[in-house]
Amino acid sequence: MADKMRIRGGLDVGNGYVKGKLEANGRVRLVDMPSQVSYISGAVQLPVTPDDEYMADVVNELDCTITSPAINPTDIGRTIVGHRAVVSGETAVIFNIDDARPKCDDALSVQLTLAAVAGTALTQYWDENHEIPAGHLEVEAALGVALPIGDYTAHRESYRRALVGPVHTVAVHNFEREISVDVVFTDVVVLPEGVAAQYAIVDKGPEFLDAALALCREDGMPLDGIDGAELYGYENIIGIDIGEGTVNFPVFRDGKVSVEVSSSINKGYGTVLSKVVAQVRSMPFAPESRKELAEFMKEPAKTAAKRQIQAKLQRYIDEEVKVFARDVINEYKSVLAKSKLSADAVYVYGGGADPVRSILYPALMEASKLDEGIWTPVVYLDSSYSRDLNRTGLFMVAPTFEAENHG
Repeated sequence: MADKMRIRGGLDVGNGYVKGKLEANGRVRLVDMPSQVSYISGAVQLPVTPDDEYMADVVNELDCTITSPAINPTDIGRTIVGHRAVVSGETAVIFNIDDARPKCDDALSVQLTLAAVAGTALTQYWDENHEIPAGHLEVEAALGVALPIGDYTAHRESYRRALVGPVHTVAVHNFEREISVDVVFTDVVVLPEGVAAQYAIVDKGPEFLDAALALCREDGMPLDGIDGAELYGYENIIGIDIGEGTVNFPVFRDGKVSVEVSSSINKGYGTVLSKVVAQVRSMPFAPESRKELAEFMKEPAKTAAKRQIQAKLQRYIDEEVKVFARDVINEYKSVLAKSKLSADAVYVYGGGADPVRSILYPALMEASKLDEGIWTPVVYLDSSYSRDLNRTGLFMVAPTFEAENHG
């Protein structure tokens, strides 16, 4: 008899990272993994003996074959996932941020979603039983997910249909015996990217906003006369959600998202990194991909050589950020013009927000000036919680199984 489990939660499948907040059998777990898989030969992989440390983040160690009606047969093969794929040296499969095809039509989107659910299920099973499943694990899943605003308008229903209903199988090869994780999505709620983050911001309340305002004042944003309680009550909001491949501008009017005046651009912090990779390709230390560059720049440099290389790469990044910031400002001005004087505040967040802050924030302040001494407040959220907002908001809107069963 197969073991069974239920998982509900929010899954933010970004161009750079997958960030999830998933509840398995009542326990909430966070998923953080690079949005990458690599196809491998089955002959070179040795089985692992599981232990607590390994199983705590098995989602970033998966060696698996994912089959699904939502994946073309040509994209089905044995893959390693997440951090393991990044450090493996194998050919990287990442989202092509220059591709006009919607992300939800990319097999990688489904692969990462199923890997996140299956990995979470295995971690939960291990914690409950201190062993891996005997061979077959059945998972019912209910998720909140997001699409870029442009893709949301055209593809939200087809994306939901691709996930809900059929059986998706993750065959896990990490261990001495293979484990088959069958995933059935009972329901999937699709939101425009950035909208979920705004829900999470409101849910954090006035004290959180007071802390955010204090940091923004330190950066020079004129916020006289505004406190967290007042900001909490604002209902006409422009969000700027900076991701790796897109920047989304969700607009809220009277507390409700207004998709028709919301916008997005198909550029993000990953665009910056991709341009830098192209510029330094002939240099001996050149990274192979934007993902490798991002991981290298995140690592604390323990040697003088690495510190010097990071400093050199940072100069290239800063120059490209200036170009990127101009593109963001141009689109922001267009969105702001549609909102006229109705915009109460602007929030900036997302996984790509922090590395462009020093250049983008002053430009946003200038673009938000209404008159001498008068600005639309721009609240630039710190990355320590900014990158968690979308998954938290998506967790909030994830359907419950009780609603599904009694619906």
